[in-house]
Amino acid sequence: MVRLDDVAKKAGVSKNTASRVLNNRGYISEATREKVMTAVAELNYHPNENARNFLRRRSHIVGLLVPSIINLHYAGIISAIEIELGRRGLKMILCSTENNPKLEWSLLQMFQGNRIEGLITLNRDLDANAYSGLDFPIVSIDRYVEDGASFVSSDHRKGGQLAAGALIRAGCRCVIQIMVSARYPRPSWGGRHEVFEQIMIEHGIPCHTFITDLVPKSTALDGHRMLVREQLEKHPEVDGFFSSDLWSVSALKEAAALGHSVPQDFKIVSYDGTILTEITTPTITTIRQNTQKLGTSAVETLVSMMNEGKTASEILIDVELIERESTGA
Repeated sequence: MVRLDDVAKKAGVSKNTASRVLNNRGYISEATREKVMTAVAELNYHPNENARNFLRRRSHIVGLLVPSIINLHYAGIISAIEIELGRRGLKMILCSTENNPKLEWSLLQMFQGNRIEGLITLNRDLDANAYSGLDFPIVSIDRYVEDGASFVSSDHRKGGQLAAGALIRAGCRCVIQIMVSARYPRPSWGGRHEVFEQIMIEHGIPCHTFITDLVPKSTALDGHRMLVREQLEKHPEVDGFFSSDLWSVSALKEAAALGHSVPQDFKIVSYDGTILTEITTPTITTIRQNTQKLGTSAVETLVSMMNEGKTASEILIDVELIERESTGA
């Protein structure tokens, strides 16, 4: 009797890929689909209907993979995803990797073993090959995962443009930005820093870009403040700062400690727009990401892939400049 393993071997694909083709689950390239269906025809393969019915059984569970559950930006997206899934009669398994690649790998295997119907991920520290063998559709937020995974992201390049414009209008003559490095290629959020630096150079304003491995969390500021102080002491001529919310709060604290007055001689624009920027004194001008829209768009896209077999898509969500006291608004 011909088995699925025989079909996969003849087509030159994995058993999981052959199963995805026959059950129309997730994204499959036309070339791969044709190879599998050709092998099915040549081997006269007839799948066991009991097994097919088992494979089609729905769990109504979606996996959600995040780098941290205490980061306020991620928390906003998690909340939006949970509400939208509940509205659609779906549940989720929420897991945090804490930026640990080994933990990320084990969680992916756990999702595979628990037969989730789809995965939304805000995380990727692994090579794309780690995702290629999964037999459920994937939607990533802010991180390119693999070919065939849908992608939802804020318009970070517009965000960088808005941030640069705010500091230029505020009269800054030398600026610094801090960005977190990524273990994987093409982080979409890196675009905001590229555009920010480019615009500053075009306006003849020196821009120091510092790249760090220190991942922001909504906990103790000590590590962030120390790094910010080092950079401000290294570049005493700087009068403008741009980074995500937690870094910007750290910059506000360290600028004051070094004798700067915000916004009189030191301006700050942050990125994310969490509540952190509203509770400081002075309040911080920010580029706000629409966490509600990011979460709901990810769910809408995933459900379309799960139910209708729609192919991968890319969605950009608009960002908004909120001008506050740190730039003199």
